[in-house]
Amino acid sequence: MTPPKISVCLCTYNGEKYLREQIDSILNQTYTNIELIICDDKSTDNTVNILEEYKKQPGVFIYLNKNNLGYTSNFEKAISLATGDYIALADQDDIWLPQKLEILSEGIGNYLLIYSDSEYIDKTGKPLGKYLSNNKAFVKGKFPLAFLFDNCISGHTVMFKKEIVSKITPFPKKFFHDWWLGFTASAMGSITFVDQPLVYYRFHENNVTDLLGGRDTPKDKGSREAFRKSKIHSKLSQTETILQFPFLTNTDRQAIKKIEEGYQERLQSWFFSFKLFNALYSRRQELYLFKKSKGLSLWVHIFKESLGEKLKDLFYKWKNKLV
Repeated sequence: MTPPKISVCLCTYNGEKYLREQIDSILNQTYTNIELIICDDKSTDNTVNILEEYKKQPGVFIYLNKNNLGYTSNFEKAISLATGDYIALADQDDIWLPQKLEILSEGIGNYLLIYSDSEYIDKTGKPLGKYLSNNKAFVKGKFPLAFLFDNCISGHTVMFKKEIVSKITPFPKKFFHDWWLGFTASAMGSITFVDQPLVYYRFHENNVTDLLGGRDTPKDKGSREAFRKSKIHSKLSQTETILQFPFLTNTDRQAIKKIEEGYQERLQSWFFSFKLFNALYSRRQELYLFKKSKGLSLWVHIFKESLGEKLKDLFYKWKNKLV
């Protein structure tokens, strides 16, 4: 009996440095019923010439975009071209372990989506002794609220059933595609994970996402103040997007509306938003599933999250005058 087909969607853009190693790791999987769909986003280096080397291999399909679509839209295009029962996503600079697809296919069962851990390597391929699971707690089941403001799923580890594609695309602009996949699969059904690294994730200066952290917070005080407010507006945009998703339960929808109202109150509060504190604290076990630290540190996080913006503005203005 032929096993289900898996479509591997690989998006490329100026990836000549590591591309051959990644493509070879995909084509050398122990799971053999795969198609490899590669969408190049108008690369200007030697990437397209490298892809030409693979175009005659069976099951490899290469598409060259006429215009640069951007990271998320390019993945959306690749996913739309997939014909397999399952879809796995691939980045251009990683290395897959040979058993990755075999292990994921054995573990997905009745779940809509499965993901795994990954091990970090540097640009030379040397292990860094760090794993994706060092930063996030992995969860399985049906917990859409956990994806409201956080994500434990990285696209290079994920495989999902093709049946959900029509429900999740087009990807909203407020979310990375892997984040949106995690939320929608968890809202529509449930998700699971494999507690072992199946990918070597190459960490270097050109990564699109910063999985090790430390690159997104501005250092100067004025920029940090604007950054803080922009994060609140970003959260409000995310809640607005998620509230439009039709597969939420009424209970979760009401909880998200209360959180949204709380953040709006925080923007106008001098001291504290009790509405936000109550909304976050009452659903803390779901909202903060991905956090490694709980207990008192979680209570402190929710308390700080609920402090009023007007008071913070005065504090930072006063602090800047002292410097």
